[in-house]
Amino acid sequence: MSKYFILSCLANLMLFSFVGCSKDEPINEKEVIGSEIAVAEVKFEVSSGKAIIGSAVQLQVTIYPSNASNKNVKWESNNHNVATVDHNGLVKTYRNGEVEISATSENGNKKAVYKMDVSLLGVTDIAPLKNTYLILLGEKERITVTVVPENAENRKLVWKSSNESIATVSTEGVVTSLQKGDVIITANSESNPDIKREFAVTVFDNVEEYVTTTITNKEFTDSNGYIIGSFRFYISSPADLDINEIDLLLKDGNSATTIRETHIGKEYFHTDAGNNIFGATIRLTNPAYKPSLDIKYTYKGKVYIRNLSIY
Repeated sequence: MSKYFILSCLANLMLFSFVGCSKDEPINEKEVIGSEIAVAEVKFEVSSGKAIIGSAVQLQVTIYPSNASNKNVKWESNNHNVATVDHNGLVKTYRNGEVEISATSENGNKKAVYKMDVSLLGVTDIAPLKNTYLILLGEKERITVTVVPENAENRKLVWKSSNESIATVSTEGVVTSLQKGDVIITANSESNPDIKREFAVTVFDNVEEYVTTTITNKEFTDSNGYIIGSFRFYISSPADLDINEIDLLLKDGNSATTIRETHIGKEYFHTDAGNNIFGATIRLTNPAYKPSLDIKYTYKGKVYIRNLSIY
């Protein structure tokens, strides 16, 4: 065997050993890129739908395969006058019209399109009957509102109390008082949370604190306690405190008998600075001994009596 053949074999063996055993051999970048799992499809559960004008709609897509390496998508609207979409797929609608919302994968360039018809009427206002409420401790009262327009697609309201230790509110707007104090009750449109109304609620435990009675303009002729003349009487209460069935009983101080009884209907009251007020001039044409005036009124079915000295 020639020495040239032996040297050639040894050289090949050394080359083979070097290539096969090197720890510093560079990694093939193509193999790393190829190991990523590309997005094959981006898909909406349904491809179209209707939306309420002035509402927020959350869209979602499904990425296939489920083990794709990069599931991020880019959201876009083709008509910003009708609706916009944020990077999380939350669509905000503004006016009547049609819009296409697209979701495109970051890798693979796969795309899905959702066609939205923005035509349903949304809530534009929550009109209150009144903005403040006085609720007797232990009582319940419904907050009365009108949802505008009447033909809105979703008229449901979301109610919330700022302090549930003072009062809670049901899904129907019924307030239950739990302890004395002030609380804010908020009503939001479910379809458009930007539409809301707040109500100031005071829970109280003493009706008489809110009823004011006054006697003024006394013009009497006095003869040993027997008087003839006239005086002016006023009664007032907050407009949202439903005081009714008011009776005035003028009594003689000697016998406590009723000299005169007068019923005052609610139609005789007027509203001023948030209060219901009634005033009247009462005349004594016959002598009465140190007379007094009883004011009887009703709140929530309970009768209250207050006595005022005239003399």
